[in-house]
Amino acid sequence: MSRNDLRNVIGSVLDKEGILPFEENTGYAIGEKSPQIVAFPKTVEEVSKLLSLSTQEGVAVIPRGGGTQMGLGNIPRRVDMVVGLSRLSRVLEHHAADLTVKTEAGITLGELDSALAPARQFLPLDPMLPESATIGGILATNASGPLCLRYGTARDMLLGIKVVSASGVVTKAGGRVVKNVAGYDMNKLYIGSLGTLGVIVEATFKVAPIPRVKATLYATFESIEKASDYAHRILHSVFRPLALECLAGSTTESIGLKLGIDIVQKGIAVAALFGGVPSVVERELQESQDICQRTGAVSFVTLRGEANDNIWGEIRGLGRDDKESPRLVTMANVLPSDAFQLVGTTQALGEELGLTTGVVAAPGSGTVRGFWEIRRPENMDMLASLIMKLRGLAVDLKGSLVVESCPTSLKEKLDVWGAEGADLAIMRRIKEQFDPKGILNPGRFVGGI
Repeated sequence: MSRNDLRNVIGSVLDKEGILPFEENTGYAIGEKSPQIVAFPKTVEEVSKLLSLSTQEGVAVIPRGGGTQMGLGNIPRRVDMVVGLSRLSRVLEHHAADLTVKTEAGITLGELDSALAPARQFLPLDPMLPESATIGGILATNASGPLCLRYGTARDMLLGIKVVSASGVVTKAGGRVVKNVAGYDMNKLYIGSLGTLGVIVEATFKVAPIPRVKATLYATFESIEKASDYAHRILHSVFRPLALECLAGSTTESIGLKLGIDIVQKGIAVAALFGGVPSVVERELQESQDICQRTGAVSFVTLRGEANDNIWGEIRGLGRDDKESPRLVTMANVLPSDAFQLVGTTQALGEELGLTTGVVAAPGSGTVRGFWEIRRPENMDMLASLIMKLRGLAVDLKGSLVVESCPTSLKEKLDVWGAEGADLAIMRRIKEQFDPKGILNPGRFVGGI
């Protein structure tokens, strides 16, 4: 279908505000592929009509939320139409007494938390760029952040979901309470599916009370071994932090420079976030300081108020600022007991290649992210080799590694998802059932799904 024909067909479904002027389409490109049309439906019914038409005409559809994770995945086979959900941005229900909220998928996490704030509640998901990341995008990419140590991920908070299938059929799963699910828990199927099985349009979550106070103990160590000892003791103590993250390589210096914390410019740093009632938080901070001294911390500082908020904003956003130079960002998942080992090898491999390497790790969950600025495009072969070595190390530790973000020229040299697993055949059959014509995000997901 030609571009003009496609615009005419879509124009029969959407109002004028629902179709982006053609000259602005390049801003919604996936890699180097620009869409023929960018559509912004304002109702679930319009999403349904768009997908029904797309299936009938064989139009490849790229669902889009806030655009914070559009670099994720392999190069799509086709990019015919981007469907943005930003106009579906209402909070539909909030039952403060039950700690639940129902919302449209296009609302950003920042907007949702602002709506929940008068009841002193929030949705404890903290992915990168929360002011831009939408609820639908967070679910589709299974995005989370440091708070998953205490609250879990989207899988633990999602109660119900509404999805539009590739054929335009609107389906629901779950509801407002935990015990209303019978049979298959379809909520989980769509989390992390990258929009390849349907377009998420509504979601219902459990929410949590906002801690009365929060504070961070930020400690630095001369070696990974001492930092690991400290983190292990914190994680196995009688108190439990909201978040615990390890920073290594260039990240400790960049955090120090941005926040003006002169005493933590070098070495390995561990940030422990505590929250709750004031008396309990103060006791947790004091006991954590005692552990710092027993494990040989070089220095430690307590951050409160704006300084506390700023440091976690910086940690979430490390290596993910689109305004800076292009980045390579990897994410490995290993056993929590192996996280610090992978931190050390990630840093060492980068240094061997003469690359400025930053590492952010969550020793409580086993997630290890590495990131590198790309200043010399001719080094794509070297970066591809680095990824394969890191992936091999992660696999040896019974884990895995994916590339979260990198230039298109690097994606052309490797599969960002890694080796195909034994469950790929099942994934393909599910894809064939939910999207038989393969119009949703074709080629971006695991195994080219």
